[in-house]
Amino acid sequence: MKKVFIFCTTFFLIAVTAFAQPQTREELEKQKQQLKRELVETEKMLNENKSKTKENFVQWKLINDKVNLQDRLIENINNDINLLDRSLSATQRDINKYDRLLDTLKQEYAKSMVYAYKNRSNYDF
Repeated sequence: MKKVFIFCTTFFLIAVTAFAQPQTREELEKQKQQLKRELVETEKMLNENKSKTKENFVQWKLINDKVNLQDRLIENINNDINLLDRSLSATQRDINKYDRLLDTLKQEYAKSMVYAYKNRSNYDF
């Protein structure tokens, strides 16, 4: 940005000086050469700026892609967590079902032991 400002200031001063004095062929030639140099310098600065802009765009694009990939990874992890939660819930339901079944079997076993004790004389041969 400073280079552009310096270029514009220099160009303005040369232009003012050129119009203020009567010009000879040699002076016009010098001005022409000076203007060509400034034009080349300006073109060079524009190209540098253009390449930096491209680099910045590429960098922005890469960062954006990285963020999108991270979002997809987070979504994948969340899906995995949901799957594990469902599996855990199913396992917990099975545990509860088998606990109830075990309690029922214990009660039936206790009843059959009481029945066997009360009717032990019937089993003697």
